[in-house]
Amino acid sequence: MTQKMEGFDGVLNQVGTFGRFQGLVLFCMTIQAFLSWHHLSAVFLAAVPPHWCKVDDLDESGWTLEQIRNFSIPKSARAGSPYAWEPCSYYDFNYTQILTESGSSFETAFSSTFTSGDDDGTTLPVKECVTEWNWDRSVYNSTVVSQFNLVCHRRLLVGTIQGTYMGGVLIGSLFFGSLSDQILGRRRSALISLFVSLFGGFGSGLVTSYQLFLLFRFILAAGVAGSYQNCYVLMLEYANPAARASLGLLGQLSFALGYMMLAVLGYFFRSWEDFQLVSTGIGLALISYYWILPESARWLLHRGDYDAAYKTLSYVAKINRKLIPEKEKLIQIFHQHHNGENNPSVSTNNESKLNARHANKLCSILLVSVDNYWKLLKTREIRKRTLLIWSLFIIVDLVYYGVVFDSATLTNDPFLLVFLAGLMEVPAYTLVIPCLTILGRKPTVIGTFTLTAVCSFIVAYTPAGTEVVHFRLIYFPKFAKTGVKPERIIAEYELIRVAVSMSGKLFITTCFAVLYLLGAELFPTSTRTTGLASAVIFGRLGSILAPFIVDLVKTSYRDLPNIIFGLVSVAAGLLSLLLPETKDSEMFDEITELEKNGNNNPPVSVQIKLNSGLDIGSAVDEKSRTESNGGLSGTSNYVIHNSP
Repeated sequence: MTQKMEGFDGVLNQVGTFGRFQGLVLFCMTIQAFLSWHHLSAVFLAAVPPHWCKVDDLDESGWTLEQIRNFSIPKSARAGSPYAWEPCSYYDFNYTQILTESGSSFETAFSSTFTSGDDDGTTLPVKECVTEWNWDRSVYNSTVVSQFNLVCHRRLLVGTIQGTYMGGVLIGSLFFGSLSDQILGRRRSALISLFVSLFGGFGSGLVTSYQLFLLFRFILAAGVAGSYQNCYVLMLEYANPAARASLGLLGQLSFALGYMMLAVLGYFFRSWEDFQLVSTGIGLALISYYWILPESARWLLHRGDYDAAYKTLSYVAKINRKLIPEKEKLIQIFHQHHNGENNPSVSTNNESKLNARHANKLCSILLVSVDNYWKLLKTREIRKRTLLIWSLFIIVDLVYYGVVFDSATLTNDPFLLVFLAGLMEVPAYTLVIPCLTILGRKPTVIGTFTLTAVCSFIVAYTPAGTEVVHFRLIYFPKFAKTGVKPERIIAEYELIRVAVSMSGKLFITTCFAVLYLLGAELFPTSTRTTGLASAVIFGRLGSILAPFIVDLVKTSYRDLPNIIFGLVSVAAGLLSLLLPETKDSEMFDEITELEKNGNNNPPVSVQIKLNSGLDIGSAVDEKSRTESNGGLSGTSNYVIHNSP
């Protein structure tokens, strides 16, 4: 018994399902790492170095920067440190008079100004600084924060760096997703969005005002979102059901690679302008897409552009070293699945009419985009899938970014932290492939959400090492005489919390990757990029909420964010029970097909081949004769339709 594929998967079977061409498309997706790292570049761009008020009267004192800080800046207990330097105020002294009376001697000025009772500075007058600060440049030469003084009363502006970037991702997903499905296709959308991202990236590294920096970052984000989505969808549309999971997960390794390489760039380029320009300049390598990135033959066939589709498929067959069948035969295999009911050449849908009446008009593009998004909610089955994937993307983004932000204090080395966080993504994208192949998408999503919840609850209810030590000292007085060092207990408990937290990140990253794959599989070709884009858009709502939950809720109870992440992960696991399974199934091409099959997968044809001399074309003809006779013919070939 051999499986005979219908529709585009049958076409793909003729030109090669997992060969050198698929490797080329995977390579195109992999170098998306040179764009995807912009998603996390704010870790370095928006870093807030230690800072303190700049006292102009001490500039000519001849003192070192450390001496100036010790003399003019009060100390206060902040962020767990008993003597952190106050970043937004300085002592309100007559510094000119002090320098004159002391002869600019630091020791004389310090001893005459600070009495023994004022060593902590609590009784001395202070004043807020509003214009200039000194910066600790031991880690960063400069950041956007230090460049534009986004501290103290301007600290809220730091959040707008990532906020406006996410806004650009929303718009880019919305705009390029719809254009890709309805007008431009995958290749042209990816190329246009690539140049948009390069323009925004170089612009944001050359600006001299904070407002322009935000504007160009917004443009950069829109381009990155459009390029990544279209390359990902293009890659999946050239994969058969058996290889789709492997390609989908391996393709997402580009994000992990970009994550790790970002740490290397940040380490070598400590100035934000250099970092931004270099990270964008490396992205020029993606201009090679113009020569190596093909259009989606599935999309071309769906649009009825058979000449362009055949030309593309010929290129695929050549790369895969396959013999290309005749064009009529490929079209026949493609339409076998659709039975001619959705022939794009005779389509009368709204976007075709709009294009005919309003070609080259902006209003046509906008109307087509709105109409395409409306299709996601128009009919029952696609509406169910859309609302379900939207809800799951909100939760997975919330938990993923929440875990990332909550673990930001695991090490004082930001470059090591980012590298390790990216390294954790590699097993998440690779080890899950056997699960997807054997168990399927649905059980994997349910399992990873459940394991994430378990890890979140363990972290929430595992006490910190300091709490354990204090508890034992208070309630077990003999503990102090045991000889056990408190530092050892603290380190052990913190290691447990870190290990479990990283395990939770591994599981939620895996879940994120699988949902991204599902987001492309659940929607038909006519709305695939639009459907995935809409899921990404809703997911950004979760990523926006995550830092607020970590920063604000944590003030009430330290581990309350982990409890919240655990609860929403449980809810997501229950919602995932409603997902359809897409393992080993052909992707739909039209909404009408999806609605007709309901909650089932597309039919998979199984051919019992008793006569090895009969080719696919003969099987198609035999199937047609069989159906016209109202039953099975007297041949040795049977076509059995199975809807798993």
